[in-house]
Amino acid sequence: MSKWEKNMNIDKQLIVVLDDEKYFNINKCSLLSLSDAGLNCISKHKYFIVKIPNFITNIDDDAFSDCYSLIEVELPDGITRIGNYAFASCTGLTKINIPDSVVSIGEDAFLGCTVLTEITIPKCVSCMGDDEFFPLSPFCECVSLKTIKVDKGNAIFTSQDENGNEINGVIAKSNNALIVGCKNTIIPNSVIEIRKEAFCGCIGLTGIFIPKNIIEIGRLAFSGCTNLKNIYCETKRKPKGWDSNWNSKCNAKIKWGYKN
Repeated sequence: MSKWEKNMNIDKQLIVVLDDEKYFNINKCSLLSLSDAGLNCISKHKYFIVKIPNFITNIDDDAFSDCYSLIEVELPDGITRIGNYAFASCTGLTKINIPDSVVSIGEDAFLGCTVLTEITIPKCVSCMGDDEFFPLSPFCECVSLKTIKVDKGNAIFTSQDENGNEINGVIAKSNNALIVGCKNTIIPNSVIEIRKEAFCGCIGLTGIFIPKNIIEIGRLAFSGCTNLKNIYCETKRKPKGWDSNWNSKCNAKIKWGYKN
């Protein structure tokens, strides 16, 4: 019995492990989607776990999107890319370990994975959001996300502040931009930009402090943060670099000139 089954009190008969090539549509070394055999197999079970074949190096766009019953994915070493929307709306996905071989995580790759609670970005990831020069969060609307870490060996991204403290977020080192946040994120003084949709759908966020060094905030940065009551801004007024819709779709009160 797996840890997941034990904790959730799930009957083992309800879980199937897909670990054979016949369950997948494969083009060379790219996994495109579940095959008819895979779909037929999971239709008889309430939950399933996927073990990706070892020779696969690419998870294609939309490969597992809308697989609501998927609870866990085992990716082999050798995977280099997780495509756009690859696991979007996998609302049952509780666990995924991204191997060190991964270089790119595509646009909204984990969009709406509502029960995913933690993620670690490995050391080789250099692109998030499918744009090497303007990385964006692949974890929009991951409403349960509470722990975000980046491997300390990563040269492009970090999850630590200037003193080496974990902030539970992802910062692009090149321009000190926060690109991924969650309900436990602490924005450090070193950050000067919050990317668009960085906290999108973060319903666990109830309050956040924005340091005065933040000169840019992208549109909809706090969209869907329905439980966000207060945004404490150290600056006394909205800087010119903050998008006019930076706090749209969010009913939080803005408290300017706040001293933390």
